[in-house]
Amino acid sequence: MQINAIIRALIVMVCIAHAFCDCYRERSGCRDLGNKRRYRLGEIWKPSHDQCYTCKCRRIKVTAISCKVAVDDKRIVVVKKSALPAKFAVDNSEPKETSVRITPRQAKTKKCPPTRAPTYNWRTGTFEDVTYKTVKYFYYKRVAVCCNRSLTYTFVHPSCKVVKDGKCNAKVVQKRNPKLLCNAPMSLVG
Repeated sequence: MQINAIIRALIVMVCIAHAFCDCYRERSGCRDLGNKRRYRLGEIWKPSHDQCYTCKCRRIKVTAISCKVAVDDKRIVVVKKSALPAKFAVDNSEPKETSVRITPRQAKTKKCPPTRAPTYNWRTGTFEDVTYKTVKYFYYKRVAVCCNRSLTYTFVHPSCKVVKDGKCNAKVVQKRNPKLLCNAPMSLVG
């Protein structure tokens, strides 16, 4: 009797370890189209179209466009040593990636500026190096992330079956004796 309980506990722990969330993003943003209500950031609600899910209004960062922009990463510094002036090229410590916040309206029409190509130096017969940095234009958007509040069983052993246990819940029982819970391996989503 005690060994049977230990086996069931181990099966439950294995199933929980392999469980993953059944979630989706609501297309209508942070509002419920059924009851026509808008929700604020952080608010939690049950959507009118599916009471088995819980939604939460969150703010996500959406990258509208990424552009390569030429950076003048060498600046000339004049240093006087003795009486002779010397010029040194010093690396500029400008970041290689920058983020710029824009509005969702600007994101619809935002385009990258033309990218500067290396310039040919006729005196030296070489191209001058151009350093580029990435500029990411982004905006924030409010979305509702909705997750199932109950467990859904998948990959149930052929000797067992899933039966509804209330509106949003289910349980796995033995096919031969539905009064006994299934103790065969299975996967959970929820």
